[in-house]
Amino acid sequence: MLAVDNSINIVKAHVASLEKSTVTTKFEHNKLYIHMDNEIVKYYRHRINRRSGSIRDPLTKYKVDLQDKIIESLTANEIIIDDETISNPISVTMYFRNTPPASKPVKKLSYMLLNIIKRTTTPDIDNFVKTSLDVLNKLAWSDDGQVIELHAYKQYDTEKSTDIVVEYLDDANKTLIGRINEEDKVRLGSKIINLANKMKLELKNTPNPRRKQKVADELWVQKKKITH
Repeated sequence: MLAVDNSINIVKAHVASLEKSTVTTKFEHNKLYIHMDNEIVKYYRHRINRRSGSIRDPLTKYKVDLQDKIIESLTANEIIIDDETISNPISVTMYFRNTPPASKPVKKLSYMLLNIIKRTTTPDIDNFVKTSLDVLNKLAWSDDGQVIELHAYKQYDTEKSTDIVVEYLDDANKTLIGRINEEDKVRLGSKIINLANKMKLELKNTPNPRRKQKVADELWVQKKKITH
């Protein structure tokens, strides 16, 4: 649900803090590494203007400024991700780090720094993830739909930081075209090919939603038996 809140001043402070932050990047082994010496700002719910009813994202300027910093680092390091790679399936790993409360006893602080005591306080991890994905969309990949794997970690450390690793995966969809050939038969095996044929026929010819779900459940059980 959209809400009116008082986050604007907080966001302004984050934008000011971002100006002092450093962003570094590197690209190797089909992975883009992004490091920021600050924790990325959590997602804020969109604001609604009471008079006009228009909706705005409080983090728009922050996200644009962070994108600019990433682009600046990519340019400085002469990192260019070609059109084919940037459209591949994506695996993303994110680390969000902040300092533990200094008011804690030394014993607890020690365990927090080792992440034996976990960082279970707010903000929620999904709010860091939302901002990160928004910033990287159209920059590190072409479309959010390419992200097929996501790992995120919220941790304690001696200083604030954010690390994001974007891995560009091989896209078999670009090369596996045409009919099933002998190489496919060897690679896949007859059981999975037969299952795919059955899935294509039965789901296509089953208009009833309940029956379609039952067929899908049966196919899922068969796939588990084949792949395990």
